[in-house]
Amino acid sequence: MEKKALYQSVPNFSEGRDLKKVEKIIDCFRGNPGVKLLDYSSDADHNRSVVTVVGEPEPLKQALFAAVKIATELINLTTHQGQHPRMGATDVITWQRCERADSKPWQRN
Repeated sequence: MEKKALYQSVPNFSEGRDLKKVEKIIDCFRGNPGVKLLDYSSDADHNRSVVTVVGEPEPLKQALFAAVKIATELINLTTHQGQHPRMGATDVITWQRCERADSKPWQRN
């Protein structure tokens, strides 16, 4: 069986107070084949939520795009206040490949 690539992403959203909005954003990662929501937390003082997800490249990209779209629709930055500086409704999206436990990245072919 061929192993598929696995990626991790940690998007940061500029909402940490209105948990209904946060849940709508997080729902983009739930129940998606090829995507696993590992963790998320919200901080009211910083008015920010940080999500940790892993998945196969294409399903993960689709879930991230959906979450960014929802965040952009729900978060009004003209009235936003919080301790953390923000660049947008979605501030950061990391994207890194995860090595499988049985891989040997230090070996060259």
